[in-house]
Amino acid sequence: MENNAARGLTADSAAPLGRGHASPLLHHIHALADLEPGSSGVSLSTESGRNVKLYEHFGYHQLGYARMAEELEMRAMFRPARLRNRA
Repeated sequence: MENNAARGLTADSAAPLGRGHASPLLHHIHALADLEPGSSGVSLSTESGRNVKLYEHFGYHQLGYARMAEELEMRAMFRPARLRNRA
């Protein structure tokens, strides 16, 4: 049986950029996805083009891009799960 479970998390940073706040959160989310039987990976969306390089560093690739308004862009990204100690 295929596992199509989806879990949601919203992170809106009020913290200054470049201070390493994203790394621990992403590592935790990736560990959960990598250990979950049937997980295909983690998807996210970002409104900031500056974040693309950060997410690529963590193994994400861009799936799509849309400009919804003059001041609003959206990028969809995905990181495949990595098989680790799955039962």
